[in-house]
Amino acid sequence: MAVVSLDGARVLVIGGSSGFGEATAARAAAEGAQVTIASRSEDKLHAAASRIGHQCQTAAVDVRDGDAIAALLARLGTVDHIVLSAGELPPPGPLSLEHMHEQANARFWSVIHVARNATFGPNGSLTLVTGAATLRPPKGMAALSAIGAAVNALSRGLAQDLAPVRVNTVIPGAADTPLWDMLPADKKAERMEQIGRGLPVGRVGQADDVALQIIACMVNPFMTGSLVVLDGGGSI
Repeated sequence: MAVVSLDGARVLVIGGSSGFGEATAARAAAEGAQVTIASRSEDKLHAAASRIGHQCQTAAVDVRDGDAIAALLARLGTVDHIVLSAGELPPPGPLSLEHMHEQANARFWSVIHVARNATFGPNGSLTLVTGAATLRPPKGMAALSAIGAAVNALSRGLAQDLAPVRVNTVIPGAADTPLWDMLPADKKAERMEQIGRGLPVGRVGQADDVALQIIACMVNPFMTGSLVVLDGGGSI
C-alpha cells in the first residue's frame, strides 16, 4: 500500500496552538491537509493559525471537559487524522490532588473522550504525544509520569479497539519548546545547551523534529500500536 496522502485530508490537532502541535499542523497544512487546531486560548489559536497559514481553522476547547471534546468532534464530523498534544505543565513543586485530577483529565481522559467520540475516515489515525518522563520519571514527578505512562499503555489498547484506525504514541525527550519559556531567555538557552551536550546527537530536539515523526505516524499505513521514543539518544 502506498503512503497515505495528506493532500485534502482533514486533520485535527488538539494542542495545536504552540510547540509540537503547532509544528505538526504547519507540516500537515503544507502538505495540503485541511487543518483545524484546537486549544483553550482563542488568542493563541488565532496567532498560531496566522503563522501556519493555508486557511488553518481554529476551535476553542478545554481538553479537561469531555462534553466539550464530544461537541467539537460532532461539529467537525468525519476527520482523517487526529493529533492529541495537549496538556500544560502543572505548577512547580509537589502536585496537589486537585492538580493531579486536572492533569489526568487533560492528558488521559481527553484521549478516552476523543476515542469514544471521533469519526475517522478511511486510513485514519490517532497520534498521541507524551514524554520521556513516562519512561524515566524525574524525582518529584511520580504522579505526572504515571499519568503519561497510562496514556502510553492506553494507546496500544486503542490500536486494537479502534482498528482499522491506527493509533500510535510519540514520546519526545528534551526539546526547545514554549514549555521552557518559564525561564528567562538566557537561562533557557543555557539549559538547552547543557542538556544537548549530554545527548548523542549533540543538541536538544526542536518542535519540528517531533512534528516530522507525528506526520510519519499519520502517513505510514503499516504503523499502529507503536510507542516511538524520540529523544536524541537520551535513553541509551
